[in-house]
Order: sequence, then C-alpha cells, then structure tokens
Amino acid sequence: MKGRDAALAAALMVTAPPGGLQVSGDTMEVLPHADWSRFDHLGPKRLKGLPESLDIWRLKPAEPEEEEV
Repeated sequence: MKGRDAALAAALMVTAPPGGLQVSGDTMEVLPHADWSRFDHLGPKRLKGLPESLDIWRLKPAEPEEEEV
C-alpha cells in the first residue's frame, strides 16, 4: 500500500476508538453483503494527511451476550 491509500488507512486507524474499526464510504459501497445497521455514519470529516473530506463509517461495538442462569 502506497501514497493516498496508505495515508487514508493511517488516518482512519488513528481516529478510531481503541479496538474500533472505521471505513470510508467507498469501502462501504463495495462490501457485497455489509449489514449497514452495524455501522454508525459519522459523515464527511477532514482527516490529517488527506486533502479532501472523507465520508466515514464506524463499526458499532458488539452487544454483550446475555448469560443464561
């Protein structure tokens, strides 16, 4: 990975919460079976190292499983 792709990946990684995952709008569009309800749309954001705004989606944290008693 070089150039713009590397800058994009780095910017998404450093702005994600610890253990979190963020993807661009372009990535969401090419995921064939993405469950969009599992993502929060953060909207267009300006990220360091990128000249243009980027449409960002963040994977929601997993819901804790209920324990059987």
